[in-house]
Amino acid sequence: MKFDNGFTISVQFGYGNYCGNKFDDRLRGGKGTNVSGMSTALVTSTDAEIMIWRNEEERCYVPKNHPDAVIGWVSGDKVGQIIGMLSTAKSSRSVKIMLTKILK
Repeated sequence: MKFDNGFTISVQFGYGNYCGNKFDDRLRGGKGTNVSGMSTALVTSTDAEIMIWRNEEERCYVPKNHPDAVIGWVSGDKVGQIIGMLSTAKSSRSVKIMLTKILK
């Protein structure tokens, strides 16, 4: 999702993503898959992996001391909070501060 202020968030929760479905073989492929090999089954999850960036040239936003650009196992409530925060964010600095607080 890309917001008018230039921030973008990727939210994924299927097979192979850092979430409760990471190793769910039912979502991996085989019968009931589309042309790209992805399952066409309804996918639900209580958590997801996210990645956040601003505009094309800026790097990803991650909490301090986080090892990766992708942040995994983020609860649905926290994903909602982060989306709301990003949609109204005024600066990169404020996103870094709020992201660290939300993911505490």
